[in-house]
Amino acid sequence: MKFNLDFDAGRIVEGATIAEVGAELLEKVVRIASGEPSRAELLGHDELFCITRI
Repeated sequence: MKFNLDFDAGRIVEGATIAEVGAELLEKVVRIASGEPSRAELLGHDELFCITRI
């Protein structure tokens, strides 16, 4: 499954700080929001994701 992960926060368990990993995650989110394709997009998936409240 590693081939389709955009971000792996498992480094926290290996000793990285939450602040370091959080900063990397924020950078990744900004890059994807700015147009960098996600792993799912690179693999050809085009499902829509929607969060709704009931």
